[in-house]
Amino acid sequence: MVLLFHVQLEFVSQPVIYFFYGLGFYSMGLAVLLEIRAKSELRIAAILPLLGLFGIVHGAYEWLTMVSASHPTAGSPWFIILSIITLGLSLLLLLFFGSELVGMVTREKWVRLTPLFFIAAWAILVSLFFSRNLEVFALNGTILLHYLWYFPATVLVGLGFFTEYKQLLSNEKISRLAYNFLVVAILFIIVGLVRIFSVPPSFYFPASVFNQKSFLDFLQIPAEIIRGILALGIAFFVIRGLRVFRAEVEEEVILLEEKKRILNVLQKRLLKRDIPKVRELKVAAHYESATREAAVGGDFYDFLNLGQGRLAVAVGDVSGKGVEAASDAFLVLQSIRCLSHEYDRPKDIMAKVNNVTLAQSAGGFFITMVLLMFDKKSSRLVYTNGGNYYPLLCTSEECRFLTSQGVVLGVSPDEIYEQEELEFNKGDTLILFTDGLIEARRDGQFFGEERIQKIVKENKGLSTQRLVDLIVAKVKSFTKGVLGDDIVILAIKKIR
Repeated sequence: MVLLFHVQLEFVSQPVIYFFYGLGFYSMGLAVLLEIRAKSELRIAAILPLLGLFGIVHGAYEWLTMVSASHPTAGSPWFIILSIITLGLSLLLLLFFGSELVGMVTREKWVRLTPLFFIAAWAILVSLFFSRNLEVFALNGTILLHYLWYFPATVLVGLGFFTEYKQLLSNEKISRLAYNFLVVAILFIIVGLVRIFSVPPSFYFPASVFNQKSFLDFLQIPAEIIRGILALGIAFFVIRGLRVFRAEVEEEVILLEEKKRILNVLQKRLLKRDIPKVRELKVAAHYESATREAAVGGDFYDFLNLGQGRLAVAVGDVSGKGVEAASDAFLVLQSIRCLSHEYDRPKDIMAKVNNVTLAQSAGGFFITMVLLMFDKKSSRLVYTNGGNYYPLLCTSEECRFLTSQGVVLGVSPDEIYEQEELEFNKGDTLILFTDGLIEARRDGQFFGEERIQKIVKENKGLSTQRLVDLIVAKVKSFTKGVLGDDIVILAIKKIR
């Protein structure tokens, strides 16, 4: 009965086992190569193609072995050479994958050079002792490949997957999938150990002690069956482990959805500013984000009705782009709105916003801003400038930039800002803008202040809306429709 059991196992362990052994690794390799992981933060992601190629090539080698086991005539020299090359290439891929993975963790260059040591050791031993003829070379060269390439490679891969397992445990979003990497680590080390028991007996150690016969005598099961089961297990858990990349993508989608939700709120707060209805003034505004993914950015503007015929206007730019910059801009606007009820002078509000910015951001962003107040009773403008481009004032006599300026907000605490006061008479036009307008460029050339000044001077008779539309059209024509930064343009005209 025992003899019959051995015979049955021996039959099963030939072509059938080799087929499933190869299928396991081939399936794993194909799944790895097809997995999308471009934005993954895991260390292993960048070198997974090596593991995928190993699976494909090693699967092909096992199928070659299957053919050899089922067709004795397949022992021709070219077939033997093809088998050795296929085995060697697959093990090199696994060896380099394992050494790269461990090298990423240890950050030691010598770890990544270990494959060269094992390659050299194999080449020297084979050339010195087993190069007499093809049969001796094929037998002993294959044995040494298992000892010098296969086993070290599986140990390195096991260690590498274990470190990835520990990394995944520290990531709450995908830690539930970490156990797959731990199982893969264990299975690779076991398959390496079993593989050195799968070599034919030879006259030298360790092949003289650890070989197919000793394994069969000890466990009463051919090593090929264990190898086949382990290969299928590795394939199964590697494919399950690939879910970490999909989990990362799903988490990214959740974050994007959250950003969109925030963006919708910011759009309502930042873009839907009601133009004030002041009998003495006509006001027009234009806002445009340079970020295609977001309709808002770091540029902002706002109008505040302060009562008693007084109107405050703020125009500025928060460093950065997109949703993050827009959220910072929203913080600034809320600060201005709160402080405008406590302080009457623009320079005081500016100084407080500077301190609030530093307290909230810890130096994480800075702001350029112009803040002005208009009093319809006195027809006077009071303004202060914190690092923004100069406003442009056009009267019946001239078009000039208001050159009073203080330091950028969010750089240093307790800054003192100066303010200027001027008359704003009927027919006068004030243009406020952010740096995206002046610094719009084409072929390295800026749109510049002179162009703005010329456009406004030649068209100051236009309504504020038509004037703003004209400036926007001119800058887009200059840049061929490509904005390098967000822009805000405000035109305020005294009509009474």
